[in-house]
Amino acid sequence: MRSGCCLYAHRVSRIAAVPPALGRLALKIILAVLERREFVNSPLTEAGAKLATVGALMIGLPLSQGRVERVDGLIVCRGLPKWAYARGGTCVGSVYLTGNVVSDRVLRHERVHVDQWKKYGLLFPILYWLAGSDPLKNHFEIEAGLEDGGYVRRSAR
Repeated sequence: MRSGCCLYAHRVSRIAAVPPALGRLALKIILAVLERREFVNSPLTEAGAKLATVGALMIGLPLSQGRVERVDGLIVCRGLPKWAYARGGTCVGSVYLTGNVVSDRVLRHERVHVDQWKKYGLLFPILYWLAGSDPLKNHFEIEAGLEDGGYVRRSAR
């Protein structure tokens, strides 16, 4: 089972492809934002990540039919209905919404997404959407670890 991030980005990416002109404009904006380092990993982005966490808890807590626990800064809500998350699970802020796809590897993968939320704040779902729905090409899934996320099998060593 694969984990996933940014439920709404996945759903939107199925509906709307990024037109090339929009992609170029988005790239310019992203580069401008990244050049202004005081925005990335700032109090503003951290506030956005906290807001996303509150929103995810408003969904995860009432819908969870399983155990809810805190694991190394990640709040794991299990037993959610399949429509409430993408792939094997979805990280929103510091909350991992899932049916029951929980392992040390998956949680390590999702903790990277928590850091990405803190780094980019509410800009993260937009950046994730622009990165595309193919996890094998998505910058954020690659950064979180394709093997840990269950997107590729561990290579024999």
